[in-house]
Amino acid sequence: MDGASGEKDDVRTMEALAIGSRLGPYQIEAEIGRGGMGVVYRAVDPVIGKAVAIKVLRPELAGNAESLQRFLSEARAVNAIAHRNIVDVYRFGQLPDGRPYLVMELLRGTSLLQLIIERGSVPAAEACAILEEILAGLGAAHAAGVVHRDLKPSNVYVSQEAGGVRHVKLLDFGIAKQAVAPGVAAPQTRGSRIVGTPGYIAPEQARGEPVLPQTDLYAAGVIAFEMLTGERPFHAESDLDVVIMHVEMPAPAPSSRVGGLDPALDALVLELLAKDPRRRPVSADNAREALVRIRRKLEGRAPPSTSVIRETEIVDRSEAPTVLASAIQVQDTPLEAMPRRWLWAALVLLAASLIALWRFS
Repeated sequence: MDGASGEKDDVRTMEALAIGSRLGPYQIEAEIGRGGMGVVYRAVDPVIGKAVAIKVLRPELAGNAESLQRFLSEARAVNAIAHRNIVDVYRFGQLPDGRPYLVMELLRGTSLLQLIIERGSVPAAEACAILEEILAGLGAAHAAGVVHRDLKPSNVYVSQEAGGVRHVKLLDFGIAKQAVAPGVAAPQTRGSRIVGTPGYIAPEQARGEPVLPQTDLYAAGVIAFEMLTGERPFHAESDLDVVIMHVEMPAPAPSSRVGGLDPALDALVLELLAKDPRRRPVSADNAREALVRIRRKLEGRAPPSTSVIRETEIVDRSEAPTVLASAIQVQDTPLEAMPRRWLWAALVLLAASLIALWRFS
């Protein structure tokens, strides 16, 4: 009993960094998050005022060699990529008790997971813009020979920067796999152990086969489906059943869950979710280019005619002719397309007006 109590006391001692304490040049200001691997703190360099995030390995994992390796892998993978859509890591170090830590870019905003939970789904044009940045980050990672292997909404951060500028950042490269060369399949860590998250795992990843850049594209397809519809393509009572569905069951079209979806966007998501990696886009950059074209088309759509009708309803009657003229311009009806009887009526009215003017002059 005493021994067990002592171990718990040691864990509590190791667990938290004291607010106000120093770690190198940084002063710890607050704990801002906890995940499966680590505890994240906000810290600041008091000399130059630079704020950072410090991620510290959870105390119960401190003696786990695999967890230590994952921490180091994350620092190496991010450093190899160096892209604006990948969270930046500034430094890797160890606390006096042996736990490793990462000094990282401090992000302001929200995770994509929280965004979907709060809003239910994301409008198609906005979903395309977010997915474009996800694919840009993946393209840079794949060019550096890095496959993320655990892409999901909780690992995607929608960062709000100065002036309201939004950037999407990919996080948590702890189980990322680096190939010998870019574009080359990377073997999984162990043949008997599958890594990844069941709801987003690619079929080849679930089978323990070597992972490819297209493995991340499958997860991006699941994220796209979830943004557009508010739910993932596969649901089951157990994680194992979900994994089996990813391996064996064709993915439903997003349009089967939500109406009014652009057919090209529907088709691209299904292409990302193809069971065979060879049937997915050839690269993240290729998928992003297709997505840019779709988004531009969505954003360029003319407003529905009902918007003109609502405008005429709230305008004073004395201004009605002006509003109706605007409506005709919006509809852009060519003269030759107007019914011939209206042309004759206009000519008759014009003739009558001229006769009346002649008589009273």
